[in-house]
Order: sequence, then C-alpha cells, then structure tokens
Amino acid sequence: MKRRDSALNFLKLLCAYLVDNNIEIKDVEIPKINDGEVLIKIKCALTDGTDLKAYLRSHHLLKNGPFGHEYSGIVVESKSHKFKIGDEVFGLNSAYCGNCKFCKTNRENLCLSLKDNLVLGAYAEYLKIPKLVVEKNLFIKPREISFKVAPIIEPLACVFSGIEKLNLSGYENIIILGSSSIAIMFFLILENFNVKIYSRSKKRLELLKESPLFEKLERAFIYEIDNNYDVLIDTTGSYDLINKVLNNPPRGSKILLFSGMEGDKFLTFNQSYFHYNEIDILTSFHHKPSSVKKAYDFLMEKHKLLEYLITFEFEIKDIKKAFELMKEGKALKCALKFEK
Repeated sequence: MKRRDSALNFLKLLCAYLVDNNIEIKDVEIPKINDGEVLIKIKCALTDGTDLKAYLRSHHLLKNGPFGHEYSGIVVESKSHKFKIGDEVFGLNSAYCGNCKFCKTNRENLCLSLKDNLVLGAYAEYLKIPKLVVEKNLFIKPREISFKVAPIIEPLACVFSGIEKLNLSGYENIIILGSSSIAIMFFLILENFNVKIYSRSKKRLELLKESPLFEKLERAFIYEIDNNYDVLIDTTGSYDLINKVLNNPPRGSKILLFSGMEGDKFLTFNQSYFHYNEIDILTSFHHKPSSVKKAYDFLMEKHKLLEYLITFEFEIKDIKKAFELMKEGKALKCALKFEK
C-alpha cells in the first residue's frame, strides 16, 4: 500500500468490552505501522476458548478494546524487509524478547515483554503486526494451506507447549478432560497413546459426525472418569471438576492444568497423599519457539484434518452468534470473515 486511499481511512473493528461482557462493532482508523511492522488485510480469524472466556467473564490479558488473535491475511503495507505487499501470511499472537531471564532459560512463554508484543484485534478488516512478531512468528502461507485453517497454528502451539511439560515416555494412559477443539488437538497429537476424552455429552462429538475424525473420536469418548490413568490433561478450566479429580488421583500420575480458571478460585488437595504418591501438578501457559516449530510442522502435515475443527463460518457482524454457539457447546471453532 504505497499510499492510504481516503476511502480506507476507517474500517470496521471489533471491540470487546469486558466490563459488561459486551461485543460491539466499531468504525476506527486503519492502524498506522512503524519500522519493522506490517499491516495485513484479514482473510480469516478464528474464535477460540480464550476469547470466549473474555466475552463471558473477562481475561487478565484481554482488556477493553479490540480482540481476536488467530489470524491469516494478505500484507497490504510493509515496513519490514521480510515481507512485501501481496504476501499471504499467518502467524502467532506474540513474540519473545530473547533477553530477559525467562527467555534465557527456554521459558519464552513467560517473557517479561510478552504484554508489549501481543497481537490483538484479528476480528477486524486490517491488523497491525508488531515488529517482534513479524521477525519471529509471522509466516508465509503455503498455497496448499487454506486461509481458513492457517490461524489454528496458535492454539496448536499452546497444546504442544503443554505436551512438552508432560515429558511423556510413550507408555502412558491419558485422559483429556473436555471435548473442545483444544481437547481434540491434544487427542490428534497424542493418538498413538492410549487416550480417552472425557465429556459430559456427545454434543460436540456429533459436530464431527461427517468427518474422518468421527470414528476414532467416538471410540475415545468416555462419560465417566475412571482412575486408570497416568496422565490427566484438563482443558475445561472447571473449578468443580478439577477439585473432584484432585481428590484421589492415581499413584505416580501427572495432572496438567492446561486451561486457566477464574482468578478468585483456589484448589484444595491432600498434600500428604500427593507427596507420598508422587502426584505431579503441572501448568502450561501460552507457547514458545519449540512448540511453535512443532505446531507449524503438524499443521503442514494435518491441515485437512484440522480444518474439520472449524465447524461454522460467519460474517464478522454475526460474531455474537459464533460465541453463543461455542458457549452452548454447539460449535468447536468458528471462522469469521469480512468477504463472502
């Protein structure tokens, strides 16, 4: 974009007001980019559980303002040597500084500059990508990867980061709590293990009835939690369910709390039981370079299967419908587009 067309001085940009859990479509100016940054025209943005939390009950990283962080699009303005106008791209929602104590100890997901390098505002016609993200976590989209599925790299990277924390040997029995798109991503990555997916109902499973995923998922779904597991992965963030699980986990088991709960919730467990039975409680937040690389490779290999996790498409004006379907368990992920 060599000059700014006066007709493009304003655009529709979605803003989330978390104080009253409202979503409004607003007309705001096209973001101006600085050295090293790029501006992309959004082709597809995907909904996810983090944005759903922000919509329903707030999120500590998503304050009032534009939101949406899973994106793909076309570069329309560039002040970076890495990308030119017309490049088809997709990317992550943050990047790491490389200099702080966490980056230097391979914990880039906790980078002290993380909040300064977030990509927020993907539910919009145009999106500015910060310099560090452009340098480290923005990618050229291969032709065989659709704009629709490319944004799924971000949650995939978070899932791989969680799996890295588990340090699996290959022989574990695994239970995944929840049946969201995140839970199914865990399943697809870990399907060579003995993996079960705990769900309260078949509602989300039925969404995939016409997909090649259905049969293997149907065999994996369970509706009661037994105590025959070595690893348990929570993707629900449900306070009551997690507390129930912590009541009597199997000897030597690992419990990964992947999804964040509400900030005022405190878990309780018997420290003596956990100590003498060596129960490990692990947490996982965000993504880091090693998990991004794995997510990229997995996306390149499994993009056709992953596309089945995007169960509905909406125009941006109908974004509330998308989140309401997700809230009711009637959608996994939704694709939001400006162009029909």
